[in-house]
Amino acid sequence: PTTPMSPFPWTQLYAERVDGQAMRNYYEWLSLTYVVTLATNPTISLPCGVDSRGMPFGLQVIGPLRGDAALLAAAQAMEQAFQADAAMRRPRPGIEALLNANPALTRIVTDPPLYATGISRRR
Repeated sequence: PTTPMSPFPWTQLYAERVDGQAMRNYYEWLSLTYVVTLATNPTISLPCGVDSRGMPFGLQVIGPLRGDAALLAAAQAMEQAFQADAAMRRPRPGIEALLNANPALTRIVTDPPLYATGISRRR
């Protein structure tokens, strides 16, 4: 999947600002990337390297209507070009770091928010 920004803390429900613009909810910040597929255009997400914080980033490429084959060919050419540039090369996961990760999660499941419904949550 593609998002319009680098990852944010897992405790944050959604990106509150994108390029300085306030986002009202979860769907608004993601609409920047999914809205084109509503017109049935094919899209592909390509991993492209890491940002200044070391976080992976990608590129969403959009093809013409029914242009799946052309989009895949273009994406393949871009991936090959990116591999030749160290700054754009697909990041390889650090398997040892992943195996030894100790995330500071406090819960596995996040309850959905109750927006001004007056419903109290009982435990």
